[in-house]
Amino acid sequence: MNKNIKLLGLLLAITGSAFSITLCSIGLTVYVIGFLLETTLDKGVFHPYYPGGRFLIPLLISLLISLFISHYFKVSLRGLFKFIEGFILLYAAVDVIRTPKELRIVIFTLGSVFFFAALAGICQDVFGRDFVYFRRAIDTESDLPKRITGALKHYNDYGSFLAPGFPVILALFLKKAGHREMRGAVFFALLFAMLCYAMFRTLSRSAILAVFTSLLFFGIFFRHRWITIGILAALVLAVWIIPSPLGVRFKSIANASTPERLALIKITLSMIKAKPLFGLGLNTYSDYFPQFRPANYHAAMYAHNSYLQIAAEAGLVGLFCYLSMILALVWGTVKAFLSNRSADDGLLTMGFVSAVIAMMTNALFESLLQSTQLRTLFWCFLGIATALTVNFIRPQIRFLHPQVKVSS
Repeated sequence: MNKNIKLLGLLLAITGSAFSITLCSIGLTVYVIGFLLETTLDKGVFHPYYPGGRFLIPLLISLLISLFISHYFKVSLRGLFKFIEGFILLYAAVDVIRTPKELRIVIFTLGSVFFFAALAGICQDVFGRDFVYFRRAIDTESDLPKRITGALKHYNDYGSFLAPGFPVILALFLKKAGHREMRGAVFFALLFAMLCYAMFRTLSRSAILAVFTSLLFFGIFFRHRWITIGILAALVLAVWIIPSPLGVRFKSIANASTPERLALIKITLSMIKAKPLFGLGLNTYSDYFPQFRPANYHAAMYAHNSYLQIAAEAGLVGLFCYLSMILALVWGTVKAFLSNRSADDGLLTMGFVSAVIAMMTNALFESLLQSTQLRTLFWCFLGIATALTVNFIRPQIRFLHPQVKVSS
């Protein structure tokens, strides 16, 4: 029973990443309740070690230092909880996805979420409003067409949500096709096409760049890597040569938005320089932004770069520990795949790792790791990739431990 509660919590969090901040929080809470009930009431229960635990401890120490040096303690305390929520979601996936049955349920949920998320954007484009919040597409007041947002508030957020779905859906299509499960293959082929349409209509440059990066990363680990590289190169060339709104977006890289992004980077670097080691305090970027911006600047109050924003708030030490933990898990998963290429779920595992790469690439241009919904999706995807490694491929890697019994 408690096992099902934990699974329900993870599924709600995944669903909330596309449709509702509240649902993200509800899912996390449900998982924690299920975990506590299971740990308290079920004797002899098994739990895995925390993946990347040796990286988590110094990260938590650095975050606590940033918390206690903050001049906005309550604001920073909320920021600490945001980090902890991500760490819990990572563990939740490893804790919950232990058998093929649970993996199938999670995959079914993910496929459904991306299907309805893409459909919401397509309906918004065709009928004028999405079917979740009945929002209209955003008119950018230029020669470009309206840009769809799906069930999210902004087209860049929508693109950031869609981007990690590409390598995962491609992996699922290849897996179904390889096993000659034609109904599943047709569904995922259709879903991939829907993602392409919705992504094109966001005209989000950073999200599209993230898609190309993730598919390139995904392709280089398999036999036909040169075909993958050739197809992606041809697509890039086509976008640049063939007249289209997307081509206009990429050719206008030096338009008004780029100087603004450069100004934000300069402001953020000034914030980092003020307190380089442990930052100004978790979650305080918006509070300090007015002190560092030029007098005539009254625009965005977030960095449009997740890593610089983390460095400003948690310092270079916090950013280093944060990235060390994530990259260690990514490398552990890649290493496991390379050591056991014949594993049945290896293709799917690399799909999820590539999805993480997509979001990390996109985070160079957006504050997506500070967004509740997108941050939830990121940690869920990293958790699923780690779960596939720990519970299915089972590598002998020191920072990805096998399951052990919790001592009573």
